[in-house]
Amino acid sequence: MIEIFDIGILKGRSFSREYGAEESKIIFNQTAIEAMGLKNPVGTKVSLENTDFEIVGVTEDFHFASLHEEIKPLFFILRPEWTKSVMVKIQAGQEKSRLPIFRFL
Repeated sequence: MIEIFDIGILKGRSFSREYGAEESKIIFNQTAIEAMGLKNPVGTKVSLENTDFEIVGVTEDFHFASLHEEIKPLFFILRPEWTKSVMVKIQAGQEKSRLPIFRFL
């Protein structure tokens, strides 16, 4: 999602297969980091619902709800088995040549 929507990374990095298993890593938005009062968040360990994570990145803030709402804290974790949606980025003008790209079984 971070790459598809071109969300900027302010500190650290995004998820990557280059680092092996990423299920214990977490990325927060800037508002979340400010709410937690972290000065140097990358490498910090946090616990969410009895699961420990290591912060590997901080994204810029972006609207993920109504544009009329203020930006709230947000985090990203990598759990492919929880995926319910698929996002595809198609270059403008290439829509007809790229669809249908999925075949549902």
